[in-house]
Amino acid sequence: MNNRLDWSLVQVFLAVMDEGSFLAAADRLGLSQPTLGRHITALEESLGQVLFVRGRTGALPTPAANVLLPNARAMAQAAQNLSLSVDGVSERLEGVVRISASEVVATFVLPDILGSFLTAFPGIQIEMVASNATTNLLRREADIAIRMTAPDQLDVISRKIGTVELGLFAHKSYLETAPPMGGFEDMKHQIVVGYDQSELMVRSLRALGVAAKPSDFRLRSDDQALHLEYLRRGVGIVATQVKVAAMIPDVVRLMPDLKLPPLPMNLLMHSALKTSAPVRAVYAHLGQGLQGWVKGD
Repeated sequence: MNNRLDWSLVQVFLAVMDEGSFLAAADRLGLSQPTLGRHITALEESLGQVLFVRGRTGALPTPAANVLLPNARAMAQAAQNLSLSVDGVSERLEGVVRISASEVVATFVLPDILGSFLTAFPGIQIEMVASNATTNLLRREADIAIRMTAPDQLDVISRKIGTVELGLFAHKSYLETAPPMGGFEDMKHQIVVGYDQSELMVRSLRALGVAAKPSDFRLRSDDQALHLEYLRRGVGIVATQVKVAAMIPDVVRLMPDLKLPPLPMNLLMHSALKTSAPVRAVYAHLGQGLQGWVKGD
């Protein structure tokens, strides 16, 4: 065994373990499959162990690979921490800051906030990740995250922005031809836009005592920005943020006394980036802008 382990080979090993095949790992790393295969062979020769057996379902890890995995993950985390500590030391207001936010927040809430920031700080560039998936700040998938859930990672700085009110909405054009809405029991006769894979709406309705199931929603998608476009076009009833729905003309709030569980809004960044001037500037501006949005300032 060669005691001088090549970190780049360990990265390839982790990609194969994560993706389950040489082809998928090669795509993720931007390598050709033969090149990736040579890297794995070099690592196996360095360790004196066979790490993968190629099968019909992909690359099957051997017991040696499973033993190696926890230490390889620790190496990856150490490398990420090293990168964060270096990136965090910056007093110049220039560079790239990566922000993750839900599709709705990124599309409807952030444009004005980020527009004013980019005007005020011409040396800073912003990369936006518009996704409802939870980004991992520790793995540098983002520098700053806006989450509609409570923080669940250590080593992050968290600022509670407030809570976001939700409601049920429909466009006037939909209501002109839809069956009458006398109460919540009439929802079964309506076209309700729900989620495909996410259980968010089903859980929220069950919290209200409604025995909801995915098939109750005749149109389903996990893309919340798509929900709002269907709302604008009068396709059906949509549950969304009250302040966002107010931005769409001719939209009516249904059953305004119905109290859907509000969403908490939190602003997060990795604690190692608190010494980075660009990240601090973006974080402070987002905090002020988002609090103004929530409070209606």
